[in-house]
Amino acid sequence: MSSNGNLKNLNGTRDVLARLSELKETQIVTATRTAGRKAMQIVADDAVRTASSFDDPDTDVSIADNIAIRTSYSRVTGDLTIKVGVLGGARYRRGDKEKGIPSHWRYVEFGTEHTAAQPFMRPAMDNNQQQVFQTFMNELRAGISRRLK
Repeated sequence: MSSNGNLKNLNGTRDVLARLSELKETQIVTATRTAGRKAMQIVADDAVRTASSFDDPDTDVSIADNIAIRTSYSRVTGDLTIKVGVLGGARYRRGDKEKGIPSHWRYVEFGTEHTAAQPFMRPAMDNNQQQVFQTFMNELRAGISRRLK
């Protein structure tokens, strides 16, 4: 299964990989998804804290309120993806503002030719990598133990 294939390159994962082999594929996906969401919540919380400083309290459109975690799993390839991002994505769609979806977040994150970038998503991941990995491994171990009982 490819959702744990990349874990072989990380330290401290041998015991987890050995125990994962005792589970069914659906149990592995569930345990991995749950652990991944809990770990990525750290990134989302940090991005929300930073993005809050860019939000204009006089408008209804809030970057911080639209930061979300999304997961997807492909049964065909076995890939589990966990993303943290701003709802609405990086492209503008007519009607986003009326729905409360910020379209200006990308100008804050990446900057423009007239304004410097003030990134909040990338640093949220970069500054929390160790904590994210540790949380993921702890939650995955706990999830495996629950399923092996």
